[in-house]
Amino acid sequence: PEINKVEEEFIVSPHGKSATLEKLMLSVSPVEDGITISEIYANKNKYEGKIVKVKGIVTKFNANIKERNWIHIQDGTAHADKYDLTATSIEHMHVGDTVILKGMITLDKDIGAGYLFEVLLEDCKIK
Repeated sequence: PEINKVEEEFIVSPHGKSATLEKLMLSVSPVEDGITISEIYANKNKYEGKIVKVKGIVTKFNANIKERNWIHIQDGTAHADKYDLTATSIEHMHVGDTVILKGMITLDKDIGAGYLFEVLLEDCKIK
């Protein structure tokens, strides 16, 4: 049911769903013993350096950049207009997938070339 709501929000091309960083109107049930994207941003200092689980829908996926895959997820929650969480992983996923990611929260990560992440969920595993 969650995927059906999301499919309406993505611009669909002949090659499948297109990536987006626009805020999607969706509702993803939080995972048991996990947190939401709004909780992460609202309490980012509390979670810095901690392992967390978050459930969301993949809105963008870039493979093999700096020896890892870069994933953007949304869960329908937001804090101060922050609704998109960037994560890194060696695992592959697709735009539109509902995933549970478990990884460590890093703050103010500068990876160079003008890319600075206020909050980054690193070294994720799909749960």
